[in-house]
This record gives sequence, structure tokens and C-alpha cells, in this order.
Amino acid sequence: MKDPHYEEEARGRGKNFRRILSRLNRIHPEKGRLFDVGAATGILLYFAHLQGWIPSGIEVSSWAIKIAAHKYKLDLIKGPFETAQIP
Repeated sequence: MKDPHYEEEARGRGKNFRRILSRLNRIHPEKGRLFDVGAATGILLYFAHLQGWIPSGIEVSSWAIKIAAHKYKLDLIKGPFETAQIP
């Protein structure tokens, strides 16, 4: 499914995701892996990477996965979480 408006709102989404990551960093100051289920275009994972996390995620939308790879250099798993073979 394509949702071009999602990326048009990337700046605002990034602001919200940075707030979430700020809370996460306070709760879990030692960085490690961060897995996002329903990662969409990878905006949260992009900002997590910038803050020292090791990002990965899963997404069902081929369109969103292409955006994540092209814009944010993320390699997301394609498919539903319930049936994914996640290491």
C-alpha cells in the first residue's frame, strides 16, 4: 500500500519519534538492538540509529520498505510479524 502523505509528514513524525526515543534513552541508557514492528518507512529507526541504537524492523508494505532503503539506508524485513522468521 502506498501512502505518499506519510513521507510528506516525515518532519513532524520525526519530532514525535525523537521524543519517544528520549524517553527510551532515559529508561534504557545502554544502547542495543531496537526492533520496530510495523516500521513503515523507517523514520523511528533512522533517528534511533543516529542516537546509537542498532535498528532493525519489519514492514508489510513494499512501498514503505523501498522508501526506508532509499531514504534512510535501512534493510527492513518484508512481511507480517506473525509469520516472519526473525533471528
